Amino acid sequence: MLSRFGLVIVSCLSLLFGSTSVAAATTPTTAFTVAPVLTDLPVVNTQSFFNLQVKQDTSYQLPVKLSNTSTEAQQLTVQINNAQTTGSGVIDYSQAGATLLAKSAPNLAAMVAGSRQQQVTLQPQEQRTVNFTLKTPAAAFAGTVLGGITVTDQGTQAQATMANRTRYTLSVALVEAGQAAPTPQLTAGKVKYGQQAAVSGYQLPLRNVAPLLWHNAQATLTITNAQHKQVARTQLSNFSMAPSSAATLLLPNKRLASGHYTYQVALKSGAQRATVKQPFTIKATTTKAATTTPLKHKAARTNWWLWLGIGVIGVAGLGGIGYWLKRRQHQ
Repeated sequence: MLSRFGLVIVSCLSLLFGSTSVAAATTPTTAFTVAPVLTDLPVVNTQSFFNLQVKQDTSYQLPVKLSNTSTEAQQLTVQINNAQTTGSGVIDYSQAGATLLAKSAPNLAAMVAGSRQQQVTLQPQEQRTVNFTLKTPAAAFAGTVLGGITVTDQGTQAQATMANRTRYTLSVALVEAGQAAPTPQLTAGKVKYGQQAAVSGYQLPLRNVAPLLWHNAQATLTITNAQHKQVARTQLSNFSMAPSSAATLLLPNKRLASGHYTYQVALKSGAQRATVKQPFTIKATTTKAATTTPLKHKAARTNWWLWLGIGVIGVAGLGGIGYWLKRRQHQ
């Protein structure tokens, strides 16, 4: 069996207004399994996660069945979080502090009635169902509210690091019937040169402002100079962005010469299209000329008293040696 470390995203999102979906990832066999219980829920187009068409001001139970398939007790932490986006275009559900760009926008974590985290201990071969209660806002919302229920094996005391733990995530997507899909809206921040995942290049903070999911999009990143000539380009396939989330994109490239440039990101996913451009300037590097003024050396002064002392000591020493030799001859 492979290492128990893994971030296993068990999610396939199909939006009510379109064919966008979040693809599922495979995982090696582990000590426990996770599955949604979708009975009596308004599920849309899937049986593998919580893709729900909800109503405003309504409560819903999200049951999650946990199964311990091992011969040892399993200590599990079950938590529900908002979705966010990594710089490589992967939707991440594991961060408890993840927030949306618009603080007042509906978000999954805020809809949870009660605690967002539960601790569960499963004995060998035991099954148990845990529940989270959601209460949708009184005001209708457009677009998609996206988050996930993350189940983490806490491991034994000897396996206390995250590298020895297993994590599953079930995505939770909520849309309201009768609400139109929002218009794509991307904005960009200041361009800078830096390193990301041991790769250097030009970084662009990208914000998916609208409550719109980008899934398995093709992202094309380009940099053009003042003459509109393309000087750098890369493409990212299977690029995803959570609704109302931000990510820092990296276009790998050696440092460009001084001048004016434009960083552009174009996203395409099904019928969704959006492009954002961000001008930036690279200034010429200036260095101060090295100081070339020669140093003035003072002429050394002769210490005659020192040399006189050395001479006297030398003469006395030679006289003593001569006296000692004469005495040896007369003995």
